[in-house]
Amino acid sequence: MGRKNSFVAVKPSYNGQALRSQTTVPAQPLGKITHYTYRIEFQQRGSPHAHCVILVENAPKVSDPNEDNTEFIDTYITCNIRSEKDEPDLHKLVTTVQRHHHTATCKKKSTNCRFNYAKLPSPHTLIATPLESDDLAFKAATIDTVSSIFTNIYDTLEDNKISSLDELLQKTEISLEQYVYAL
Repeated sequence: MGRKNSFVAVKPSYNGQALRSQTTVPAQPLGKITHYTYRIEFQQRGSPHAHCVILVENAPKVSDPNEDNTEFIDTYITCNIRSEKDEPDLHKLVTTVQRHHHTATCKKKSTNCRFNYAKLPSPHTLIATPLESDDLAFKAATIDTVSSIFTNIYDTLEDNKISSLDELLQKTEISLEQYVYAL
C-alpha cells in the first residue's frame, strides 16, 4: 500500500501540471499566484517530487520584521496527524506516506539515521534567521550553547519515553525560550 499511495501522492507533480493549474483555479487556495518556478527531481527508485517557489500576491515579505509571516504560513500549511478515531483513512495515509520510516539507507555512514530523524517538535511555526551578530566569538559561543541543548534533549529522548514537549522540557530543565532559540 505504501508504494502505491506514495506514487499517487507525488504523481501530479511529475510534469508540473498540478502546480500550473493552481494559477488558474478560481478558488485560489494559495491566494493569487503571481509567479512560480519549479524543478522536478527523481528519488533513487524513480519517485518524482517537485521543489518549487511560489510568489503570492499580497504575501508578507520575509525581510520585513513588521510582517507576520508565520500567520500567513499557518493559513496554508499544517503539520499534524489527524485522529485515527475521527479520520481513520486520512490518519492511515499520512502515517504511511508522509512520515519518515527508517530503512537501510538511513543507517549508512554508521549513524542511527543520517537524515537526523526523528525531528524535534516545535510549539509553533518558526522561520530560521541568521544570527544577529557577525562576531565570530559570539557565533562560536552560540553554536556551543545550542549543541549543549541538543545533546541534553537527544540524550533525554534516548533514555525516556516522552509524550509531550512540556514533559521533554521539564526532564531536560530547558526553558521553552531556550528550546525555541536552539531550534
